[in-house]
Formats: sequence, structure tokens, C-alpha cells
Amino acid sequence: MSKTDWSWAGLMMDIDNNETKDVFVTNGYRKYALDNDIRMKILNAKRQYRGNVPLDIKKEIYGSLPSEKLPNKLFFNHGDLKFEDLGNDAGITDPSFSNGAAYADLDNDGDLDLVINNIDEEAFLYKNLTVENNYGNFIKVKCEGNLSESFPKITLKYNGKKQFREAKKVRGYLSSLDETAHFGLSEIKTIDTISVRWLSGKTEERYNVEVNQEITFREKDAGRKVNNELNNQDLAFKVEGGTIQFVHQENEYNDFEKEVLLPYKQSSFGPHITKGDVNGDGKTDLYIGGASGQPGELFVQTASGFMKQGNPVFFDDAAHEDMEALFFDADNDSDQDLYVVSGGNEFKEFSPILKDRLYLNDGNGNFSKSNQSLYNSSGRSVTKIDYDNDGDQDLIIGNRIIPQKYPVHSESIIYQNNNGKFKNVASLIAPELRDFGMVNKVITTDFNNDGWEDFIAVGEWTHIGMFQNDNGTFKDVSKDYGLDNEKGWWFSIIESDLNKDGHKDYVLGNVGNNIKFKVSKEKPLRVYGEDFDDNGTHDIVLSSIYKGMFVPVRGKECSTQQMPFISEKFPTYNEFANSTLEDIYGTKIHTAYQREANQFKSVVLLNNGNGSFIKIELPNIVQTMPILNMDTLDYNDDGFEDIVLAGNIFDTEVETPRLDNPFALILQSNQKDGYDVILPRESGLYTKGDVKSVATIKKGNDTYLIFGENNGPAEAFKLN
Repeated sequence: MSKTDWSWAGLMMDIDNNETKDVFVTNGYRKYALDNDIRMKILNAKRQYRGNVPLDIKKEIYGSLPSEKLPNKLFFNHGDLKFEDLGNDAGITDPSFSNGAAYADLDNDGDLDLVINNIDEEAFLYKNLTVENNYGNFIKVKCEGNLSESFPKITLKYNGKKQFREAKKVRGYLSSLDETAHFGLSEIKTIDTISVRWLSGKTEERYNVEVNQEITFREKDAGRKVNNELNNQDLAFKVEGGTIQFVHQENEYNDFEKEVLLPYKQSSFGPHITKGDVNGDGKTDLYIGGASGQPGELFVQTASGFMKQGNPVFFDDAAHEDMEALFFDADNDSDQDLYVVSGGNEFKEFSPILKDRLYLNDGNGNFSKSNQSLYNSSGRSVTKIDYDNDGDQDLIIGNRIIPQKYPVHSESIIYQNNNGKFKNVASLIAPELRDFGMVNKVITTDFNNDGWEDFIAVGEWTHIGMFQNDNGTFKDVSKDYGLDNEKGWWFSIIESDLNKDGHKDYVLGNVGNNIKFKVSKEKPLRVYGEDFDDNGTHDIVLSSIYKGMFVPVRGKECSTQQMPFISEKFPTYNEFANSTLEDIYGTKIHTAYQREANQFKSVVLLNNGNGSFIKIELPNIVQTMPILNMDTLDYNDDGFEDIVLAGNIFDTEVETPRLDNPFALILQSNQKDGYDVILPRESGLYTKGDVKSVATIKKGNDTYLIFGENNGPAEAFKLN
């Protein structure tokens, strides 16, 4: 649907009376004024004639603008956000320069007909044959308000289902519609309730309404007024302002200034929320990381709420960019110490600001900084693991990138804990981890139930790394589980037991499908990193397959900003558009750092209990968001673990819409083999900003969700 070419009107209506809204899009351009080569001709002509371009020159230039008639598009809705282009089957085949469009039941037979206006030719009129073919029932609701435009909200309820529409005239492109609301009803014979709510607050309801008719509601006849505000008592969660007094303050840094072709900023991943018990009172405390220039903050839970506990050492290290942190016992003194991963993209490679930090706890939540020599890397994730079964807690650090050299990864680390002293042993015990790629999340787990702790690592441009522990050394056994070619933009993973069968299942968060890049095993998205123009700066090339060859994803203009030689080598946009990667970048493309992705869907790995997993794609609504972070909870108090999902990426590159959704989702276990999705209209989890993290905490007998927002305040929701 995102590839509808030069689109104008976009209309949503139930064209086949099957209870779901279909999508109609008008197409075609009379003169393509955005053709880049023609734009350059226009600019050069203005310069040559000092703004006074002769008429014959104008005619010549504008006459050369591309022009193409295209058929309009009709996408039939199969439910669950699944749409299929069936315009040809429906008879929408005429190429045209279409603009405006409107729908109405012109012949009053119970289905919606289409009227489309076209440039330089007659309008189209399409008669709908849904009723003639007995495809489904309908109801038409006509609303007569006290104003010329009253915007009544119409709700149908029947058989446990609901349909909604707000009646308004203006939809599509320069068009107006019949305000009568049309609803397709498939085989439904009777509607339990039709409710019409007016802007005045007045509401009228009618019950047991027969289908296949038009009924009229009048505002002057409506009765009681209702509160238009959403009733929080009807929602599972309510906002609890003031629970956590934390505001994340992202430092100013423009990643795109040096790396024009980044898919999104690499310097704005925070804040991360870490749970622990810093004073041994049995209550959950929180550490929330800061951006560079902002100290992380410790919140200690008391009977009256969360109190901010100052630690001067956090202020001393405010220059660091906090990524994930971990409470664990580093020195075997039975209290919770704190390890904080440093990251970011704004610092030079090996900068001291990239050094991770270990803070030792005195048992009361007062921390001092350990003087141990830790590595300077741009990291993201940390997990504790006793990989050698010696009783102390070792660490795995999942590192991301070499700063300002995306997508070149920084080697991940395994620290062996020897009586509180940490030594990197990754090359000795897990050599495959070093070249795994940029890691976003690593978790400790025993996925083969042999009593030795394994770990799973996921990241961008990586497969799902299943690292099995063999008596203290690790081997990537992803191929044994069929996961070695599941290459995605993986951001998160969490362990759960969704059906309480005693076997560990996993939910993996990917970037999702609501992004302009489309990938598959046959047509992966590929990324290259190299100094292609030998000017001392790192360059990025994103590419996809077109007509059997890998070609650049980004256009000539932005590619030239990164690598000026492109403009000299390819004077016209058309030449660039018809060139292969090797044509543009030469043989260096074959030796450059290279990774690819072929899977953007978030999934469940369901444990069969026999040493294998079934990969199950999460529902389509989940695929509309990047899942950056997750936590477990029991949402409906049924004894089964559910999961809360969160994530946004606001800072995408200029040609890609930001990945933003103003809500979090709950995955409720179906107690068998998957999850049902609890939407925000039921949960109340409407979030406000660029959410990066979520944590479930207990405060007494109450359950809270805390959301960390980049460059904004933390939000808290209490489960009713």
C-alpha cells in the first residue's frame, strides 16, 4: 500500500459490505514536476536568464516533464491489518490522471459507488455490484444536526463486535461526500445497538435495528448528555503523575552531519530503566540513566513512594551516555552493586567517555566508583551470568558500533569475575561473539535446560544468536535451531513461559513492518560501510534488490552529500538511478563491511520441549511498532505471564517517516501457543513521547508500569 506511486485522494469505506473498511487511492500525474533532472534544468535556466526565462524556453522545459497515466488502486481489507490490491479484479483498471474522488450510494441499493475526477478527460463513475451479487447486508445512518456540519459519532454494536464512524463531508482530495454513514454487515440480520453522539454531548440510542435500510437520527430529538471524556474507570491502567520525578535531557548532537545516510540517529537510545534492591528492604528501586551531560538518578522506594537518592559519583560521571545498567553483586558482599554501560555515537572511538562504569554499594544505596580497568566501547546491553559455575557473577556486555562508523560493530565482551576483579575472556570462551555484529540486547538463559547458563544475543543486521554453554565455553548453535538466517533489526528479547509448561519461551522485538524498507529472504536489505571516496571519512550505503541487482536505496542528492564524487561521476539523476552498486562505488563495494536483514517481524520462539522451537509471528498490530523494550507482568491475574511492549524511533533520516506510535501494547498469554493483544482503548496505555524503555514494578500490592521517554519526562501507569 505504501507503493501507490503519485497518490491523491485516499478514501476508506466498506466497498464489499464485509464489515471492514477498504482503501481506495487515486493515482497518476499529468506532469511530474519533481523530476530532479528537470528541476536542475529549471534552476540552470533561471540562473542563465537571471530569473527572466523566455516563454519558448519555459515551454520546452515544461514540455519535457514526464507524464504517466496510472490505474487507481483499490485495496480490499481482509481483517487484522491485511490488505490486498484487487483493483483489477474489481474493474478499477483504467489508466488516468485522477485526483479527487468521492463515494456515495448513488442508486440507493445499499452499496457505495465511486465518482472520480480526472485531468484532461471525463470523470469516471463506477457502479458497485456488491448488492447485486449478494455479498453482504448493510445499514445506512443519516444524521441531521443543528449545525451545517455537526460531526456526529456513530457506533454500531452487534454479536460482540463494534463499528464506528464519524460523519463528515470532507474526505479525500478536494472532494466532499454524502454525510450518510454506510456500514457493511456481512450476514448480520439485526443490530443490537446504534448510538449517535453529537458534539453537544447529546446522545441517542436505538435497539434491535433491522438491516438493509436507511434510518435517520436528529440532534433535536436526542436526549441525555454524556461526558465526552474517556472514563478512566473503564481502563485497565490509569496515569499516575508524580510517581517518578525524572526528565531525560538528550544532549545536542546531529548524527546526520557526518553520517548523512544513517537510517536513524545512533545517539538517542536512552533512557534505560534498571530495577534492583539497593538497600535490602525487599522493595524495588530504580536507576534511570541520563544522556551525556546528565547524571543517572537512583530512586529508592519507600512506604510513601519513590525518593531520589543523591550519589555524588553519578554527577562526577555525567559526561557519559548511559545505556543499559545492571544491579548485581560484583564483590560477593551480598548487596546490589551497579554496572552502567556507556554508549552513544557522538564520541570518538576509544574516548574515555565510552568507558563503562562499575559502582560498588555500601549496602545502603550509597555508591562509590570502582577503579577497575574496563573497556572503552559504544555499548548497549549487559547481563550477569555464572558461565563457569564458580558461584560468582560474570558479565556479558553487548556492544553496538564503532562511533561514527555505522554499521561497523564494536566487539562484545565477556568479563570473568575473579573475586571482584573483571577480565575480558570473550576471545577465549566465545570467539564467535566477537564478530556477531552490533548487539542491542543480550540475555542470560538456559535454553537447552542442561543446568549451564547460556545466552542469546540479538541486534541490528544480526541473526538470533543462540550461544550454548559447553562446560564454560560458548558456541553459536543458531543453525541447529533454524535461526542463523533470521537476520533483522532486532532490538529486544525477553524470556517467558507463556503456557506454564516449564519450558522457556522467548519474545523477540524487531523493527516491525511499518517502515518504508520491505525485506524478505529473497530480497534482503543490505548495508555497506567503507571510505568509498578515500577522503578519510566513513561512508554508508543502504541497498536493496531491483530487477535482480543490488541498487542504492538512497537517492543521488543525499548520496552526493555523503560522497561528493557521485555528482561528478553521474551528472544526471537518471544515470544514477540506472546504475548498479559497482557502477557507482567500484570494486570497493565487494570488500566493504557488509551485513543484511531479511526479517523485520517480531516473533515468539515457542519451546517444543524437545530441544526445538517454533517461530510464531506476533499479530499484525504488533508489527506496526519497533519493539525497543519489554517487561513481564500478569495483566489479568490469571497466573500466566503477560508482556508489555514499548518503543519509538523519532529520529529517522529525512526520507523516512519517524517510527512513532502513541501507545504501548500488552501481549496477554492465551495459555497455549501465543498471545492476544490488548489495545490501548482497553488498557489505557496511551504514552506521550519518544518512549525507549518500560519497567514493571510492584509498589505494595499495586502494579505500576514506568516508561522512559527520550528527551522527556518518565510516565507512570497504575494497574486498576
